[in-house]
Amino acid sequence: MSPSIQSPAPHGNPVVAARRAMWANLLKEVVDRPALSGLVGLLGLASVVLVLGLLYSLAQAHAGTVLVWLRRWGAAAWAAVFLLCLAGLVPSARRDLAEAASGWLSALPQMPWAMRVWSRWRSFGLALMQAVFLLAALVSVHRLAPGDVDLTVFDWLPAFVVPMLAWLILPLLARPQATSSASRRSRSRPGGRCVARERRSVLSHWQWTDYKSRRWTAGMRWSLGLLVLLVPAGASFLQVGMTLLLGALLLQWLQFWTSSLRVVVQASSLTAALPQRPGPFVLQLCVLPALLVVSLALFVFGLAALMGLSVPAALVVALALTGALSLHAASVLAWRHRPRLTGLRSTSVLLTWGTLSQAAPFTAPLIWLGCFAWLLRLAAREAP
Repeated sequence: MSPSIQSPAPHGNPVVAARRAMWANLLKEVVDRPALSGLVGLLGLASVVLVLGLLYSLAQAHAGTVLVWLRRWGAAAWAAVFLLCLAGLVPSARRDLAEAASGWLSALPQMPWAMRVWSRWRSFGLALMQAVFLLAALVSVHRLAPGDVDLTVFDWLPAFVVPMLAWLILPLLARPQATSSASRRSRSRPGGRCVARERRSVLSHWQWTDYKSRRWTAGMRWSLGLLVLLVPAGASFLQVGMTLLLGALLLQWLQFWTSSLRVVVQASSLTAALPQRPGPFVLQLCVLPALLVVSLALFVFGLAALMGLSVPAALVVALALTGALSLHAASVLAWRHRPRLTGLRSTSVLLTWGTLSQAAPFTAPLIWLGCFAWLLRLAAREAP
């Protein structure tokens, strides 16, 4: 370890000391890389300004409608805000409990108490931030609403009470789940069904972990920057925000898709020598890609219908996209043991389907079915 890197002190609250050392190391890295730090700061500032401008334009356009909703269905609206506040507080509190039980500082005798104190104060700060955001949004909506609308105490008081109430009941929802001895005995009991379920969860977890390790890489950040450059100069904040939102969703979907298919090749190469049937193995690896295909098809269908395309035409576009993605995933599964030319083989399959479909459009589903069945037959073979 470099002598300049800060480390937590052995006395006092170890969680606070670890966070203080982490921020000191981060500050030193920022100072050592001024150009990169300045670029990241400018991008973050631009993102904040863009989000605030988008929220301001939305509040300016719908302030009257929001006030009418608050007057008619105020209880339901604040109940929804209460659930959103809990959704923002509970995950971090549960992560703190998990870190206290299995983190790198969990062996210290003062660790459970220290993490409980740290987590409680940190969640209180988050609740205060939620309250400030709600108060600012409520004041902005009242000022931008048409007509003279007075902001009374009963209007702004729930914006402060609701996050604080969520913070008060947070310890009841963030408790670790107790496991009974019977459930522990049932989990430790060997069985074919339990082993199969565990193997399936491991493969899905592998795909999800690979995506999480690559979801915010340098290529992803540069792609978002290029997406900003493609926005026209006269676009409004709402148009820019919607473009960035759709672009970020599609980029994250693409990253998830490539990670799922990458794990197919990696898992096949690592388990090629194991005595297992290829059919169940392929089926387990197809769960996440199938969900991704269905989600993108539904998204494209809804987006095309909202953009003015007729429902049959939007359905045809969604089905064509589903067929192309299914053939691509089936190609990766079919040649997963020889991944060098997988991209070229997948492209050749898609070109074959597209060419034959152009020659005979009404036979496109039959051609797709034949190609898909042939690829599944190749995927069900044993490793060479």
